Amino acid sequence: MASKIKVDNIEENTSSGGVNFGHNLNLKSYTTTQINALKGMTEGDMVYDSNLVTIKIYNGISWNGM
Repeated sequence: MASKIKVDNIEENTSSGGVNFGHNLNLKSYTTTQINALKGMTEGDMVYDSNLVTIKIYNGISWNGM
């Protein structure tokens, strides 16, 4: 079941829970070594690399810095 979110004059339909446009994005923070040891990640997962001071996104095979 889709729900409607109205932000100013923009409406967006979502199907998997609410989106809060009024808060910061908080990612899990890990060291580079910890990120390289993560298991069970799926394509599109994001983490913050505290050693390299960057966000990393998993592409299904490896982590890529932004």
